[in-house]
Amino acid sequence: MSRTSGGAWSGTFGQAGDQVLAGDFDGDGARDPAVYRPATGTWFWLKSSVGYSQMDYKGWGVQAQGDAPAPADFDGDGKTDPTVFRAQFGTWFILKSSTNYTQYVAYGWGATGDQPVPADYDGDGTADVAVYRPSTGQWFVLPSSTGFAAGWAPIKFGATTDVPLRGDFDGDGKADVAVYRSATGTWFILKSSSNNTAFDSVGWGVEAQGDTPVPGDYDADGVTDICVYRPTHGTWFVLTSSSGRTQYTANGWGTLGDLPLGGAR
Repeated sequence: MSRTSGGAWSGTFGQAGDQVLAGDFDGDGARDPAVYRPATGTWFWLKSSVGYSQMDYKGWGVQAQGDAPAPADFDGDGKTDPTVFRAQFGTWFILKSSTNYTQYVAYGWGATGDQPVPADYDGDGTADVAVYRPSTGQWFVLPSSTGFAAGWAPIKFGATTDVPLRGDFDGDGKADVAVYRSATGTWFILKSSSNNTAFDSVGWGVEAQGDTPVPGDYDADGVTDICVYRPTHGTWFVLTSSSGRTQYTANGWGTLGDLPLGGAR
């Protein structure tokens, strides 16, 4: 394990069959290399707070139940919580880091076929339970600001084959409902700053190149940037929000077969 000259971490962590995750599991403000191992229902993360020299792990998930990892900070302590979405029952199981992983909460929210998209949609600093339903192109959000007790009315935004995205694309402190349409390489962003009444569409991506959307705040201005990873060339194309989405950067980092992880948290 090591850091590159640019300050990035590089090393071996995980094994075949693991699902790569994104999150700040140790609460130091930096993303930790992390994986979920479906075969054993185990989460592993390498702690950036100690220079990636120590690993932590928790058992949380059941492969036979089809659990899908959906990590986010649901208890507002600044640490990502190991969380799984059990679609067959529409249930979320959240292992709370604020209790040193000794307690969990469960919320019924979603159905078979739904995709988990947790993020801070209400802007209270805590992640909300949320799913995207491809069959109807609807988003269902259970906000933390209600104590996870009352959901928003469903938001219709997207099509069956769209990829749901997470990020604060308009910089108002709230996650926006957004999708990527690979067939046309188009990003559609429903702006929370407009009370979800107006949207932006941005062409950024080429299906024939296998481009994968990886939104994140790459220019550190507090706003999520539009970005795709092109596996055929191992290149990241970032359309920066700080330039008003008029300029982009292209960075070579990766090779064919690599899995991209964006900077959105």
